[in-house]
Amino acid sequence: MNKQFFKMILVGMVVILFAACSKKTTSTTNTDAAATTEQKRNRTDRKGEGKPQFAELLTKMDTNGDGKISKTEVQGRLKNDFAKVDKDSDGFITEAEFKQMPARGPKRQRN
Repeated sequence: MNKQFFKMILVGMVVILFAACSKKTTSTTNTDAAATTEQKRNRTDRKGEGKPQFAELLTKMDTNGDGKISKTEVQGRLKNDFAKVDKDSDGFITEAEFKQMPARGPKRQRN
């Protein structure tokens, strides 16, 4: 009876181990990998340095789709410097005005 008990335990452990090892893991397909690459390409990973592309800002902020960023649409740090960037004081930041804006420095650490 002792031998039979240990055989049953051993068979049970092998079955459990086999079931655990045979679980399918999620793998990325070519489509997923291409999407991830495209996201990385479009993502601005500046680590706090430099400035984003104007097209990136339009995607995030230009809610009415007019190709410019108005004072009511602007967000983030650019909101504080809106008057400095809006050189002609028409209430909009155009691509030309944005391109004249200097790149920002490194992001400040918060305590």
